[in-house]
Amino acid sequence: MQNTPLVSVLMPVFNGEKFIADAIQSVLEQSYPTFELLICNDGSDDNTESIIQSFDDKRIVVIKHSQRLGIPASRNELLEKSRGSLVAWLDADDIANPDRIEIQVQFLSDNPLCSVCFSDVVVFDEHHCYSTHFPNNPKLLKHVLFFKQPVFFSSCMARKYEGICFDLFLKRIQDFDYLWKLVQKGSPEIIRKPLAKYRLVHSSYKPDFDHHTQEQLYVQKQKLQSLDIHCQDEQILSLNKFLRDIRLCDKKEINEALNLLQLVYQSNKINVLGLNKKYLKALYSYQVLKACYYHSIVYLTKFKWADIETIRDLIKMRM
Repeated sequence: MQNTPLVSVLMPVFNGEKFIADAIQSVLEQSYPTFELLICNDGSDDNTESIIQSFDDKRIVVIKHSQRLGIPASRNELLEKSRGSLVAWLDADDIANPDRIEIQVQFLSDNPLCSVCFSDVVVFDEHHCYSTHFPNNPKLLKHVLFFKQPVFFSSCMARKYEGICFDLFLKRIQDFDYLWKLVQKGSPEIIRKPLAKYRLVHSSYKPDFDHHTQEQLYVQKQKLQSLDIHCQDEQILSLNKFLRDIRLCDKKEINEALNLLQLVYQSNKINVLGLNKKYLKALYSYQVLKACYYHSIVYLTKFKWADIETIRDLIKMRM
């Protein structure tokens, strides 16, 4: 590769002794030659630090906190101290494929309007192993990211922008908010090849949309207000619950969610956020179809005819 920009691989960790050696080794074995690996040890009280220090490689830079500051603060410090024009994120319990950086750097070089790219991943634990596949539809992906995160953060490589960082209030879904800021700078893209392995574990760094409703509310309220949509917290919580698992919703919550989705695609300010009515209508229509499937066919009266190919892509994304 003729152009070899410096890539900063950023890895926050707290008590990651069980898997961090595999994560570090996967970075050091990259085919791409020009990178630095920044690791932020956020106050770990297990053997994480000694495992990190066992790697004798000048490309590794260690940031150590004497006490735990939290994942958003760790991510922001990694961003601040990184020297690369591109940043690749990898959680300390995940694994990067040997050609991950090389392929993503080339992709961003070939697509200058792309602000952030992801890839398919292999999801695994001690009992399961399967590949995920997402359609590479940048415009649709941006619209999905308005509502939820359908991609794996450990496959993320982004351009580094001044002023884009992580919200310190968001302890668990800070990556969701960070990605939305990135897609305001350019298009998001998905490389249709597994470039990372995502480990299914109970980790303090894995996003958990089930138990952090206040953070979801905080993020979604900001987005809706930017569209001049002002509603009750209960309506936003219904929408988030609906998008998380419609099967858990009652009739009132379904109606509140669908009404709010309709307000979004009918908003006169969607262009300010780079959103398009075509994709928002497809998102709304797809959610109506899910309401029909899981609850009652009567919701079909709310259906708005939308682009069928877009709805098919949403099904593939499991939106």
